[in-house]
Amino acid sequence: MKKLIFSVVAALGCLSSFAQNQGEDNGFGLKFDFGFRGDKYGAYEGVGMSANGQSIDIVDGTKKVFPIKEFEKGDKCSVSKIPMFGLTMDNRWYVANPGNFGIGISARWLDVSVGALKYEVNGEVVSRDLDVKVDFLGPGLMGTYYLGNDKAIDVYYQVAPSINVVGSTDYKDGKQDDDSWSGNGEFGLSHYFGGAFRYKKFQFGCEYNIANMAGISLFSDDDNSSAGFEIDATRRNSLRAFVGFKF
Repeated sequence: MKKLIFSVVAALGCLSSFAQNQGEDNGFGLKFDFGFRGDKYGAYEGVGMSANGQSIDIVDGTKKVFPIKEFEKGDKCSVSKIPMFGLTMDNRWYVANPGNFGIGISARWLDVSVGALKYEVNGEVVSRDLDVKVDFLGPGLMGTYYLGNDKAIDVYYQVAPSINVVGSTDYKDGKQDDDSWSGNGEFGLSHYFGGAFRYKKFQFGCEYNIANMAGISLFSDDDNSSAGFEIDATRRNSLRAFVGFKF
């Protein structure tokens, strides 16, 4: 036990002792994300949608809600967004260091985030979603300003291929309906615009992700009258805060 405690203390000491020195700043990054979805997160492109053969208006940028009840034109659809949590692994390589600045290229090797959504129509819960978004092998550009005393500020842009998988459970009369479900498989590009403050090996910051996805939706209701699939374009924008390390 004493050896374990000593090893942990020594590792933390190493993390806090290494500086972010200009010209010696290439390295690997690990970030833990906390995300807030955009107003139209999960929204299908377009103003109207159909359910049970009837046209209704989209309000508050909700997604297509598959048939649970008879909808009427003008029904109010809203979505509650439960915060997302995720993990990002990346690298950076600096190619120039003019003055107090560093200019480099970066790679977002893997980015995984998990979140949940709740959909309501006229105040009644009709669907709950669990979505998992994975980005991988994304190149980018990075600029760094070195403040001295082991401190630095980063700004960056990255673009990465994205896969988003959504599983939906529908509700009827306030209860979960196991026979009525939908699922989405989406593909697209994620654009990241972000900034971070670093002190020694520690970093924290925020980034905005613009992700326009296209994919296939599979669905079925409890009497199979609406079973089938559709091809849709969906928005997955989010604002994320993060803390982590840069080794």
